[in-house]
Amino acid sequence: MRSRLSVTAIGGPVRIVFSYSHRDEGWRDLIERHLNVLATQRIAEIWSYGRIGAGEPWERETLEAFDSAHLAILLISPDFLGSQYIMNIEVPRILDRHRSGELAVVPVYLRPCLWEAVSWLRKIQMRPRNGVPLSSLRGWKQEAEMARIAKEIWEILVPPAAKAGQVGAEPPCLPCRGCAERDDHDLRPGGAKDE
Repeated sequence: MRSRLSVTAIGGPVRIVFSYSHRDEGWRDLIERHLNVLATQRIAEIWSYGRIGAGEPWERETLEAFDSAHLAILLISPDFLGSQYIMNIEVPRILDRHRSGELAVVPVYLRPCLWEAVSWLRKIQMRPRNGVPLSSLRGWKQEAEMARIAKEIWEILVPPAAKAGQVGAEPPCLPCRGCAERDDHDLRPGGAKDE
């Protein structure tokens, strides 16, 4: 699964989609901040419900996003598990693609809930690894755990050879876009040269 999911196997950014209750949107924002580096490095494109524009057909947009995604992050909470739409429409679609090897699934345990009662969820390794919900962690511990989750997702998406610079390499600087081929360009503020 991981070799088919990598940036090099796909030939471009990996599409990541979030499945979450709207009540957990703040948590999605926090986790997405840790993943945004993957978007800026052109490793991933990140989609969530907030990307649906005013007047657009939200259900069609949502289902298209799940159908084209390579990795789904499920934000597990009582509201996620209690949502008829998530559990009856999104989750079956996600699990079908997961079983066929088209979609990686990363459940993230946000808030205490009876997730053990959900048979499919018991079979997929959740994060954080220690089984403690993110909401029970405070300050830097919570931040560190979200960073660990983001790093694990990066490790799934980028093969070791690509981490050495072939994929997601630093783009040319914004002012000239062509300086990557030149060795005389100064990246310091003001572009001053040492004489």
